Amino acid sequence: SPAAPPVPALRLGPDEWLIVGERAQEADILNRLRQVMAGQRAQILDVTASRTTIEISGAGATELLSKGCGIDLHPRVFLPGQAAATILARTGVILHLTDAAPVWRVFVRASYARYLRDWLTTALAHH
Repeated sequence: SPAAPPVPALRLGPDEWLIVGERAQEADILNRLRQVMAGQRAQILDVTASRTTIEISGAGATELLSKGCGIDLHPRVFLPGQAAATILARTGVILHLTDAAPVWRVFVRASYARYLRDWLTTALAHH
């Protein structure tokens, strides 16, 4: 199993990482990963264009996400820095708790972003 990448990354599984960086750093990140992983059995894919990030924060953020998510997001269980691939409102997402405030990043396929935004807006209105 390869070591953690030399860049900011979310561990999604034993051998799967999602690199999170600024768009301007894309080429540098890809080059660094290719250098580090050279000679190892690895696949590096640029998924920049396929995902959109929605940030949700504030006192009711965790409760809002819990309405459409089957995993336990309670602060005693899901700690800042953790990430999980899961289903939110019948949509595959990656949830990342960036701060205990709480601040959540929701990585969703671009083709589902509008649907998820609308679901979140409706769920918030009934919150």
